[in-house]
Amino acid sequence: MLSFQSVTLYQRLTLFIRQSIVTADITANLKAMDEQLNLMLHHKIDELLALCQELLEENQTLKASEQAWREERAQLVEKNELARSKVEAMISRLKALEQES
Repeated sequence: MLSFQSVTLYQRLTLFIRQSIVTADITANLKAMDEQLNLMLHHKIDELLALCQELLEENQTLKASEQAWREERAQLVEKNELARSKVEAMISRLKALEQES
């Protein structure tokens, strides 16, 4: 027959083993969850990197487009000034011809 101390020791060992098994299960579950979370984070980071690359390319395209229309605008302003000068010169000549008549 087992003594009181041996039963207590047996109960302690049983409790310890059960706790160890539960702890191992929890640890395995946490590890699996960590791996899943890690994969999800890697996937999200990849998505964000792809989005950043897409936005960078779009930004470069928009800057090039902006530069092109700025250059076109400058050319149009220059043409407008040239046309204004020509019209003013014609008006001056017409006034001069009118005064001569």
